[in-house]
Amino acid sequence: MAGAPPAVTLALHPENDLYHLSTLLTGLIALRQSGEISLSVSVEPRHDPAYGAVYRLLARCGTSAVRCTIDVADRSDFWDVVGFRQSDVYLKRSYWPTRLPAGVRPFGLNYASRPPGLPAMAIRMLWSLLRRGAARGLRAYLHSPPATTLEWPPEATREPKIVFQSRLWEGAAGGPDVDRINDERISLARALRRTFGNRFLGGIIRTAVAERLCPDAISPLPSRHGAYARWSRAAAIGVYTRGLHDSIAFKLPEYFANGKAVVAQGIPRDIVLPAPLTAGREYVAFSALDDCVATCEGLLTHPRDARGLGEAAWEYYRCECAPTAMARRVVRTMGLGN
Repeated sequence: MAGAPPAVTLALHPENDLYHLSTLLTGLIALRQSGEISLSVSVEPRHDPAYGAVYRLLARCGTSAVRCTIDVADRSDFWDVVGFRQSDVYLKRSYWPTRLPAGVRPFGLNYASRPPGLPAMAIRMLWSLLRRGAARGLRAYLHSPPATTLEWPPEATREPKIVFQSRLWEGAAGGPDVDRINDERISLARALRRTFGNRFLGGIIRTAVAERLCPDAISPLPSRHGAYARWSRAAAIGVYTRGLHDSIAFKLPEYFANGKAVVAQGIPRDIVLPAPLTAGREYVAFSALDDCVATCEGLLTHPRDARGLGEAAWEYYRCECAPTAMARRVVRTMGLGN
């Protein structure tokens, strides 16, 4: 008779944001539904009010117990000292190994998604967190699209169009290079619209800052996450620009879920992921604006090349980024599961 599945407890504190952990949470819920794990939540006092991007898992299987810290902060040079000291496994999203202590392991590419419909056990779990004051980001989590809305496999119909829709950062929230990041995004949106006309979808998301800096580059299309996922997913090509602190933004795994040919800026070659990304296989790299425009033109002209990139991107998503794949990898990394 098979033994009991691993018992996984997600420990949250009031500063944790469910939105940034949403795909792992969605994957854990799916593993609970399939019987691969049991799942519960607990609420703990926060040990560091400045660091809400750290989450804790405790897994038990038989007599074994494993403590895992999951760190989804953007910065590669910052880690949770208490969590690192108290954990058996410390997982961090995209980072450079030279900036962190030995023993940190990669979490992978995170993005936002929820279960397709909320099973009763998930509703009970989220209600319990809400009652105990540990449901920050719950609204954003519930309004994020299901993974099934993002997914557009290679055999689905493709539109010969290019997607790039991005927001501008304001003030100190974006770090020291916020102006440069904003200028890059504005220039790119203008160039893509000028060059490709109605073959281009998107632009800069409307905000007061965007209306002041680039009214001509504002996107006419919806920006709410679910609506964006639906109108953008069938486009053959997605353009990606670097995230804050050179971290990998949600947009990249979302494009992979769409099976897009990705034209990307700012993916460092030495960034640590559970499975490496390779330029020329999962994406085509660009550094200058003219390179991006030329690459997009080439992919529209040669749809077979775009299809090959999209197939590789979809395979990476399926194996590494899909909610159940992410959750299984975390459980395996903790030394549990199959």
